[in-house]
Amino acid sequence: APNIARLMAGEKGRVCCSTIDALVAFDAKEYVPDIAKLLEHADRDVRKQAAMALGQFEAKEYIPQIAKLLGDLEGEVRSASTRALANLRAVEHVPWITTLLGDPDQDVRQAAAEALTGLGATEHVLDIARLLEDPQHEVRQKSIRVLVGLSAKEFAPDIARLLSDPEADVREEAIW
Repeated sequence: APNIARLMAGEKGRVCCSTIDALVAFDAKEYVPDIAKLLEHADRDVRKQAAMALGQFEAKEYIPQIAKLLGDLEGEVRSASTRALANLRAVEHVPWITTLLGDPDQDVRQAAAEALTGLGATEHVLDIARLLEDPQHEVRQKSIRVLVGLSAKEFAPDIARLLSDPEADVREEAIW
């Protein structure tokens, strides 16, 4: 791992991302501080990989730095940081994650719904239910799964209406 870790310093995009992935695969937790520095990297893919890695390493001491990425300009980075915060059980960031349910990027909306489920944020079930009307079918599909996962039975009639959704994936999810 030390030879691999050296590749993070000064490298660009793909090599840096591959290095992070390798360190995670080797469970090289001693490099968490080096990975955390990459949260500020110029390359969005590196920021994304760093956030996901810190979540996988359960590096709770970097929650504030990961939370800053919820406001990143890149949707992929916002999605990754949302998932990382859920992995880290960062319940103190539920209000900010809830705002991402209205993000313009569909992947961010999906990640926010998943994160709220993982964080057990049942008090935001109404916010998640609003995604049943999302223009993107993937978001409608994910919101059904999330509401079922939260045992939000009060939304069963809303989910049942999606049995006539134009997208087969949404109808299939609504069956459950």
